[in-house]
Amino acid sequence: MTFMPEKRNADLLFRGFSKTRLMVITLIAVNGPMTVTQLSKVIKTTRSNLYQAIKEMVSDGILVQTRTVSEKNYVEKFYDINTDLFDAIKYGDIRKAIEEMDEDKLRNILYSFLRSASAILSIMAEQVNLSNKDDLDKYVDYVRKNLLIISFSTHSTKDMSKFSSMLSNFFTEIDDDNDEKKDEHLLYIVGFPILNQMGFISKSRHEKLTGDGKE
Repeated sequence: MTFMPEKRNADLLFRGFSKTRLMVITLIAVNGPMTVTQLSKVIKTTRSNLYQAIKEMVSDGILVQTRTVSEKNYVEKFYDINTDLFDAIKYGDIRKAIEEMDEDKLRNILYSFLRSASAILSIMAEQVNLSNKDDLDKYVDYVRKNLLIISFSTHSTKDMSKFSSMLSNFFTEIDDDNDEKKDEHLLYIVGFPILNQMGFISKSRHEKLTGDGKE
């Protein structure tokens, strides 16, 4: 299946965007083909809403039905992400699509992404909580190899621009790499401006509150 142009692909991805849609995409990307029953055990929404969301995602070309399995008195359908669509969408296409969104759509995209990130991180946390010794040994090995990364920090706009440039170069490089590779890691990146209403205590605010940094 071929999709053109790339901007149209990004528009398809963001059509009717919601936390539920992003959760479906992320879970299937990590676990492989899944059924509505399997997805409903993780995604907190009604089965009817989930069925409707998946039906629309199939219609939009975001998901494809891969197979059906008979289970007693009902049939389970397995769904996978449409790799042709996702492979055709580049990092720059997504950024361009977001830049051109109206206020309501932008608010929905940012809200859905951050809410789904929270849900996905909760799933990962539960996975760690259930880890046995062998699993934890693997985590330590990944840390040694710098393949398990946990970081939280605040930065200046200048430093954030440097990171953004490196990130853009990274995605451009892998977007241009046509080699078939197995997905073995989940990379969730959130770089967010600190706004006054967020209530975060930045370094400068901390100094004002504690008196540190005063001459």
